[in-house]
Amino acid sequence: MFLGGLVLSRLNFKTQSLKVAYFSLSIFSLIVSLSGLPNLIALPKDAYTILFIAINIVLGLLLVFSNTPVDVYMQQHIPEKMQGRVFSMDETVSSILMPAGTIVFGILFDQFNTFVVFIFGGLVILVLSCWVLIIVSRRKEATVPIGG
Repeated sequence: MFLGGLVLSRLNFKTQSLKVAYFSLSIFSLIVSLSGLPNLIALPKDAYTILFIAINIVLGLLLVFSNTPVDVYMQQHIPEKMQGRVFSMDETVSSILMPAGTIVFGILFDQFNTFVVFIFGGLVILVLSCWVLIIVSRRKEATVPIGG
């Protein structure tokens, strides 16, 4: 994630920041979907370790490219007097959903093949990110004044 922050600080995405965020989230969902593939292929244990280290590095980079632009967008578009409430609610919901997700995915991994769970998780991330991108794009179009 630190490396992603360094890379992001060198790039300038001010005009297309949300598109970059949702594009990186789409790539993230693809990698999550493919994370179950190694279970279908017989590899040496060292290869699994190296593969999952590489996957985690790439996912960490992608999270920076999705989270940072969204946070900046929220800071720019939420009135200052509301930011404390909105960001504390965001943190609260995230804190609640993390252990809930661990429980749900623990049950899913017990009941289903690992590859199926990863495919399902990646598809859910992809659908949700596309849905949010469509909503944000429509709102931006609705607020753009006619003629510019």
